Amino acid sequence: MSRDRPEPPKQDARRQKVAPPQRGDVRRRLLQVALDYAQKKGFDATSYRDLAEALNITAAAVYYHFRSKDALLLALVGAPLEAMEALAADGEHGQLRGGAQELLERYLDILIVHRDAASLMVRDISVINHPALDGRVENAQRRLRLLLTGAAADANATARAAAALGALRRPILVLPVEELDQARPVLVSAALAALGADADTTPDGVARWRSDYVGDERHLVVPAEPFAAAASRHFVAEVLNEWGLVHLAGRAVLLANELVTNAIVHARTDIRLTIRRNPALPGNKQDCVRVEVADSDDRLPVAKAAETTAVAGYGFELVDALAQAWGMHRQEDFTKVIWFELHKGRPSE
Repeated sequence: MSRDRPEPPKQDARRQKVAPPQRGDVRRRLLQVALDYAQKKGFDATSYRDLAEALNITAAAVYYHFRSKDALLLALVGAPLEAMEALAADGEHGQLRGGAQELLERYLDILIVHRDAASLMVRDISVINHPALDGRVENAQRRLRLLLTGAAADANATARAAAALGALRRPILVLPVEELDQARPVLVSAALAALGADADTTPDGVARWRSDYVGDERHLVVPAEPFAAAASRHFVAEVLNEWGLVHLAGRAVLLANELVTNAIVHARTDIRLTIRRNPALPGNKQDCVRVEVADSDDRLPVAKAAETTAVAGYGFELVDALAQAWGMHRQEDFTKVIWFELHKGRPSE
């Protein structure tokens, strides 16, 4: 007697369906494919049709994730571009105490972490000049070059700075990823060599914006650029906070800002800011600081009263009102020095 074979259990049709790719997955795949195409064809020549065909999706699906090619470009290169701008800002605010070597090391890190996107950003002329980026790529590169050369750089120094940055970019394109970490010290040394600096020495002569922290003295050298005033304010506040002299910081920051701004406008040379704690001068008092602003302009400034309606430019009138002592003189390394001293007492004390 034969038996009927039992029918296999019916599977729930819903369990047989493959889950559609998540939105984030499609977006990541689109970015990778767009990056691949842009490196091969150039960003301008990469179309949404290329991306749709490569992923077997519709052009409408591409538009769903990136409403325009401007949005696609920002998604591709936004991270390395913002990282380079942040690096430039750190240098402009005196935060790179390792000087040129630290700048180059961090620049190399950006290139390694964002290898494909960074190479597209600095090589593809259609990306560099794209209206969506509004000149930010070239501006970031210019700021980094300026930090490596200082404000008074000639054409040769600018060429060396460009060569140093280029010495890091090119190997990123040709070396296998697994060799980059091992090659990192060699690449940084090569970039420093392009600048004319030895990797084993402090690159003080190269990175003239570098700050020095030694004993009871602090030094910051900045080019005569608009950011120098902000860098100086930050530097003075940071040093006085470190020394526990916060009660003097308000006046010191205000007066240093006036003197540095005056040097930016009139001297137009590199500016050296020096802060000394309890300077060994006749009559100095406890918790006294001396701030010096030096530049290479041989003209001594002439004090004059500011307009009563002015919001800046009070200069020496303000220094005279808020400092216990101040003055100016010439010296050998920097032609002109203007200084002021502050302590706990009132300005007249």
